[in-house]
Amino acid sequence: MNFWREKSLWLPLALIIFFEYMIQRGFATFAKAPQLASLNITDALSVYFLTMSSVVLIGGILLDNFSSRKLLLGATLMATIGLITIPYTIWGFGLIFGSASALLKLAPFTAPLKLKDGEDAYRIAPQASAKNFGGAFFSIVMGTLLLSSGLALSMTVLGFMFLAVGLWAYYSLPDDKVQGWKWSIFKDLAKDKLFWLFMLYFFFMNAIYYVAVAQLYPSLVKTGWSKQGAIYLIAGSYVLAGILRFQWGKAIDASSQRLKMILMFAGNVCMAAPIFFANTYPMGSLIIFTIFSAMNTPIYWAYAKAQWGSKYISTVIGLGFVSMYLGAGLLYGKWV
Repeated sequence: MNFWREKSLWLPLALIIFFEYMIQRGFATFAKAPQLASLNITDALSVYFLTMSSVVLIGGILLDNFSSRKLLLGATLMATIGLITIPYTIWGFGLIFGSASALLKLAPFTAPLKLKDGEDAYRIAPQASAKNFGGAFFSIVMGTLLLSSGLALSMTVLGFMFLAVGLWAYYSLPDDKVQGWKWSIFKDLAKDKLFWLFMLYFFFMNAIYYVAVAQLYPSLVKTGWSKQGAIYLIAGSYVLAGILRFQWGKAIDASSQRLKMILMFAGNVCMAAPIFFANTYPMGSLIIFTIFSAMNTPIYWAYAKAQWGSKYISTVIGLGFVSMYLGAGLLYGKWV
């Protein structure tokens, strides 16, 4: 990999994550808004999470056997189609965009971790932060466009922006080393108690995140904030969490595996604060949620690589995402 590609690779990969999470977190935040309620976006998100739970395992196996850049290109084309069809059917978002998101969730993190070693949590902080910045951008820009111009125009604009970024990432990303995937990885993991604890963490993490984040906007408005003020507060929370990911990355890289595991579960507990306290303490819940939601992505990628190595990291994380989106799909629609 030449110097320019190595130093600038983070940007297109971060933008892929940015646009994916702009939609994913944006829809979760405004699921109860009238403009989305007519589409029953809560059900669409449940289909999306369950689709990702099914497809992400296949995506992990593919990324451990084939070129990340080619798979990323195909996923980008699918995602663009899925976005444009959102206004017309929940299945465009749930099935098409959900299937594409399985690969787009894995590829921007997998390739850099296979191409280089050292400071794993900090090196993927730009991609991790892009999740939060995407949510903030949706809240301010796409949220405003959605309210003023309607869903069809908003999703068409976003679809073509997504396509442009995906093509840029495809031409920027060098082929990562292709690994020969083996069935024995399942046998080895099944015997590992820490692996099952890791899967338990994934099952509750995403469900807690999306159930919690859905409480923030209506609770802030209910306690006296204007709709626009609540949007800005949530956007600020996303931006702050994105910045905090870099600090969490440094702290995580300096932590032992035992401490990483403790932090993962402690972060889940603290991230759940809005579920229980948003109606009475919306600002305090928002602050706690912001601090602890920021640690998730850097910590689980760094933990997985340190515990099981980079050779099959897509498969290991893919199994985690199966658990993650299964939990979100089962719990999100029920509790929101």
